[in-house]
Amino acid sequence: MNTTFNIGFFTYGENLDLISGGHITVEDEYIVEIGRGYVSESNTIDLRSTIAIPGIINAHIHTGDSAFKDVGFGLSLRELVSYPNGLKHKLLKSTSRRQLIKAISKTLLFLASTGTTIFCDFREGGVEGVRILRKAMKNSIVKPVILGRPSRGIHEVNDLINCSDGFGISSVFNYSVNDLKFIRELAKKHGKIIAAHVLEEMNDENEFKLALKHLEPDILVHMIYASRNNILEAKERKISIVICPRANASFGIGTPPLNLMLNENINIALGTDNVAWNSPNMFREMEYVYKHYRAMLKNTSFPKAEEILKMVTVNAAKALRISDKYGSIEEGKKANIVFIGLNDPNMVKSRNIMLSIIHRCEAENIKLTLVDGKIAYYNKQILKKISSIKDV
Repeated sequence: MNTTFNIGFFTYGENLDLISGGHITVEDEYIVEIGRGYVSESNTIDLRSTIAIPGIINAHIHTGDSAFKDVGFGLSLRELVSYPNGLKHKLLKSTSRRQLIKAISKTLLFLASTGTTIFCDFREGGVEGVRILRKAMKNSIVKPVILGRPSRGIHEVNDLINCSDGFGISSVFNYSVNDLKFIRELAKKHGKIIAAHVLEEMNDENEFKLALKHLEPDILVHMIYASRNNILEAKERKISIVICPRANASFGIGTPPLNLMLNENINIALGTDNVAWNSPNMFREMEYVYKHYRAMLKNTSFPKAEEILKMVTVNAAKALRISDKYGSIEEGKKANIVFIGLNDPNMVKSRNIMLSIIHRCEAENIKLTLVDGKIAYYNKQILKKISSIKDV
């Protein structure tokens, strides 16, 4: 059975072209038709007071520390998260498996309620850490991209490769050169993703060189202290960069040079980093990026709203190698769609809808979130409208 949504506006394609007055038809997991104008067939849902945007993708998150939010105020980043003696890792060891699963489950509910349909989790704890996440996802349809890391020695990567989407390396300094090469070769052999934290808390050229030479990563995370030469090398190697400016600010460690990255046409995505110290609300992340860089650079035309929205949709899908199915609203792609109310008090009368999405949208403005054509979240205001399609 298919379902058609009449909508006031929607973004179309990878350019996020804004289309007024149209409809989207979903059948099973896929978008099967997109058109201008409204239709009046059976199984039609009237959401003409909304805009439909692609499902949001959080390209870097640590859900594992959901069980101890805002602990350790005043400690440095290293004191909080460094492996193995940082506060985070001590708490992960001392927190029961049941508590970890319950806390992660709550985070997944929050992701759906704030429009996130896919998240890339840097999964601590080796194979057991992956199992904990999958257990937490039992009642969630938000989709994970799981990047694991070994916790019981380097040879655990042989088991990790079979239960994850790749490797998320916290620091290259935690591994020998041979270990890094082993991780690289295994990932390449199985076609899996390699991502690494780089230049997060210090300007250490050796860290950058080690990562690029021996890991050959697909994604570099943070890059706060990246120089223009670092960015040019990432560009030459076609490496995506994921930045987490709001988390960086929370830790008091600096700001990534977004302007330099955009000037070089790097594929940039956004993440929220550690749940323990930063809310995984991607709309807050987008708003922060928009306002922080305008203030810091004293530039009223940078960054553009459309660029920021691409960072959490189109660009993120490309970085995570899922752009064939996700990241934009197009026929043939999976129906990962977020419907945002435009008649709500904080959104009504917008003269620049894309900008309003970036710096005004709140959780209560999200009316419906679809993941692979199924309802992941709905606002009670539209319950009657969707009562016939609990499973689209």
